[in-house]
Amino acid sequence: MVNNPRWNLDFMDWRGLVTRRCKYAFYETGVELLFDLDADPYEMRNLAHDAPDVCEQMRGKLLALLRETREPFFDVLIEHGVPCPPRAISVADDAYRILGAQGS
Repeated sequence: MVNNPRWNLDFMDWRGLVTRRCKYAFYETGVELLFDLDADPYEMRNLAHDAPDVCEQMRGKLLALLRETREPFFDVLIEHGVPCPPRAISVADDAYRILGAQGS
């Protein structure tokens, strides 16, 4: 399980899980990523929409791991989260803005 440190508000927080075959990530916005590492080692094709059953399995494994490690916030967000608006207002300095972010 890994996540992205929140050092800049332009980056979305996430939690993920890697197995021998799959890589799964859940972002705070509710976006899910799923990659088949055997068929797609460079992670070019997100299978989250094409394989909802695998996505559901990986989400369940991630939730179990989050509960086991007493991870605050993300287990509740995954199960009961409200989708975030599609764009957030960046409060970062211009040097840290991601191209295409609102206000850039």
